[in-house]
Amino acid sequence: MSRVTIVAEDLVFGEITIELDTGVGSVEVSGGWLPRTTLRRAPGAAPLSWPP
Repeated sequence: MSRVTIVAEDLVFGEITIELDTGVGSVEVSGGWLPRTTLRRAPGAAPLSWPP
């Protein structure tokens, strides 16, 4: 479906990348001093308009 990538500059953590994939229902945050973190929709869960 749709994949969106946003890069933001945070004063504390540095450059952070946020990737949203509405097709698989995932959000991933990485970069700077943050550990890579991924949130995924549970298998079989129905997608809602918010959150993905």
